[in-house]
Amino acid sequence: MSCQTRGYRLTAYETRDYDLALLIILVVFCWPAAIIYYFTRPTVTRYTAPPPQYAQPNQPYTGPTKYCSQCGRPMPDTALYCPSCGKPQSSTNQV
Repeated sequence: MSCQTRGYRLTAYETRDYDLALLIILVVFCWPAAIIYYFTRPTVTRYTAPPPQYAQPNQPYTGPTKYCSQCGRPMPDTALYCPSCGKPQSSTNQV
């Protein structure tokens, strides 16, 4: 079976007359557009992982602390007198 157009046969290897012109036009217009895009494209920020967070060492438990009713300084829970000002303490001012 053959295909006839205007009195001649088309073969599988026949090319159109404007293929070369189309190729030249594509090269002339696409390469400059690609180069312009390459230099004007938005920059990509790379993700950097945050530095590792190390846990703080646990503070030793010092027990309940109370504060002086006169000077406000901390003192041991068992103290009867303030070591800073010497005022006698009651057991009601614990925190």
